[in-house]
Amino acid sequence: MVKLKEVRAFDLDDAKKRFLVLEAGYRYIGEPDTPTENRMITAATFNFPLRAGFSMSDRNRADLDWRNGNFNWRYRNKLTLERTVAVHSYHLIPYGAVEPYYESKFNKWSTTALYAGCLLPVGRHVEFNPYYEHENNTGGHKNHPENALGLALYIFFSLDSK
Repeated sequence: MVKLKEVRAFDLDDAKKRFLVLEAGYRYIGEPDTPTENRMITAATFNFPLRAGFSMSDRNRADLDWRNGNFNWRYRNKLTLERTVAVHSYHLIPYGAVEPYYESKFNKWSTTALYAGCLLPVGRHVEFNPYYEHENNTGGHKNHPENALGLALYIFFSLDSK
């Protein structure tokens, strides 16, 4: 069986080299001319090595939201498939992901997001993530599709001395 650390050797995110990652957090979301939102986030991510250098992650996330005294919750399940590709001495990591959402305010699976992107490590601490996202939202009465291009910057710091 392929080892997870070997498949994820060139990824800067050390959490992806672990079989199980647990997360909890809080977000205060403020926007102009709208009530603030308080969000508690919990997540469990399972990482699996696959054959031919592929790896898969399965993130299960729950969002608990409070706005104007109203409470809603959301469950999100994100499946991601990625593989490191070597171009000469450089290693990039293309990926694809699907993430359906169940939202309590609609009492149904109301949103599905599809992602395609590529992790581009720069040095030992910086990684860029250009991506495309297509989202179908059926929370209202009809489908509301959205397309987006994004660029994320990740900065990694390790507590371990290597």
